[in-house]
Amino acid sequence: MTIPRASIITTLAHPTRRAILRAYLADRKRRRHSPVRLAEELHRPVNDVAYHFRVLARNKALRAWGTKPVRGATEHFYVLGPLVKENEDVIVLLLAADEKADAEDDTSPLTV
Repeated sequence: MTIPRASIITTLAHPTRRAILRAYLADRKRRRHSPVRLAEELHRPVNDVAYHFRVLARNKALRAWGTKPVRGATEHFYVLGPLVKENEDVIVLLLAADEKADAEDDTSPLTV
């Protein structure tokens, strides 16, 4: 399956999606994540994180893995999809460059 590079750019266009993919790539032992649990880790609203999980799934960066009933609701789980698996080297480099740019922005003096 060949995935256009434009899909990678679209997928990485939002900081929440980049944070989600970083979590997947950083913790290889925990291969599946749910929006609820990752929202807690990222300190972001669940509905926001769930939306970005769906965007990542639509762009084939994630794949739905299963569900689990939890307190009257359904928790959804996702695993890495073909976009990431086939382009992991490029995605890791882009995420690292983004993380470095964020770190540099945090340390640079404010300009008025």
